[in-house]
Amino acid sequence: MDPARYFDHAATTPVDPEVRACVQEIEQRCLGNPASPHRFGRAARELLESARAELCALLGAEQLVFTSGASEANNLALYGWPGAGQLLISAIEHKAVLQPAEARAAREGRGCTRLAVDSHGLVCLEQLAACLATPTLLVSVMHANNELGVVQPLAAIATEARRAGVCVHSDAAQSAGKLPIDMTALGIQALSLSGHKLGAPQGIGALALRGAPALRPLLFGGAQQGGLRPGTEDTARAVGLALALRKARQAQARENARLQALRDQLEAELADLSGPALGSGAPRLPHISALRFAGVPAEVLILRLDLAGFAISSGAACSSSAQEPSHVAAALGLAADAGAELVRISLGSRSDVDAVSALVRALRRNVEALRG
Repeated sequence: MDPARYFDHAATTPVDPEVRACVQEIEQRCLGNPASPHRFGRAARELLESARAELCALLGAEQLVFTSGASEANNLALYGWPGAGQLLISAIEHKAVLQPAEARAAREGRGCTRLAVDSHGLVCLEQLAACLATPTLLVSVMHANNELGVVQPLAAIATEARRAGVCVHSDAAQSAGKLPIDMTALGIQALSLSGHKLGAPQGIGALALRGAPALRPLLFGGAQQGGLRPGTEDTARAVGLALALRKARQAQARENARLQALRDQLEAELADLSGPALGSGAPRLPHISALRFAGVPAEVLILRLDLAGFAISSGAACSSSAQEPSHVAAALGLAADAGAELVRISLGSRSDVDAVSALVRALRRNVEALRG
């Protein structure tokens, strides 16, 4: 398969070669458990804590807990946040936020309110302010949406929450490495990220904290990471995550400009078939495009594109096998049948002009055939 024809980077991104080499080298030469007191353990601990310190510096965090990914980090934030009160989440959150938030609310007999979004996918700040009049435990709004690429006004959301004395958590799985993230400037207290969205291996992520209360652990059985996440830390992948984020930040401006040019080319050449991309009236990540081809079921189009050698998706990878309409599309006011016609095309480091042009031709050919 031609890697340039892989257009599902929002689901997972190929591991950066330098990051892969770094992880493999550490796995081969770093023998110790970072909790062990001997020299092998101390060497592993030094690498682990160096990675933690670098990630804190890159994100403006005070504390960082390594996890298996953003889903675990989201669960730790939402289930582990101490106190009582309702949970406020946006209507277009990833299920890794929606489900633990609603499960905790049900367990404790408290409310979990989904904040509405406008037709572009932006959270309604007026509703947020009104909801904050009720005792609230936590606000959780993703930095950028995984299906639309829409970037939320996180600093404004945090300002509203601060007025009510409420902390803010944000799922930054899609935005980390694509947008500058400074937790201090944003005014948020917790942030989740996932390595495999930015060139690190799958199976590593983190929950970054700043000015947050002491969380309650989800798991028990060890004192690692301040008791918040027991179990032996994956030193090699932790170092790989720090390296991947550092590299992404260094190349951010240049790579974002390149990806946005490719995305704009794609959308312009398909505009007569799809109309404007969803969320295009709001700030967006440079690499995600959500397009609706009316009258064409997304699952059929995705299969035909797969047979032609292209990888695209219909939204969140964790939900795509369920064959159910996207809750994100529903939140934007789309009917179920319209939501079932949405595809997500997400670009990455291996995408280029030729591959985008080939994808446009394949989409045009198949959409016209399915409509014909």
